[in-house]
Amino acid sequence: MSMIDYEITYPNNPQFVFHDSRGIEAGAESDNESELRIENIQAFIDDRAQRMHVQDQLHAIWYEWA
Repeated sequence: MSMIDYEITYPNNPQFVFHDSRGIEAGAESDNESELRIENIQAFIDDRAQRMHVQDQLHAIWYEWA
């Protein structure tokens, strides 16, 4: 499982910071795994919503339909 708190940046534009949650797509090995992933994503969003500094806040969520 990926670590959503880990920041991914690219040298050509370090101002864009990405966090990979592995998504919530169907096909998890178990319902429990899927629930834990959703809880982890929600906790991350809630945490970022409470951050005081703009650079620590969440600015966009990218969801790609497969």
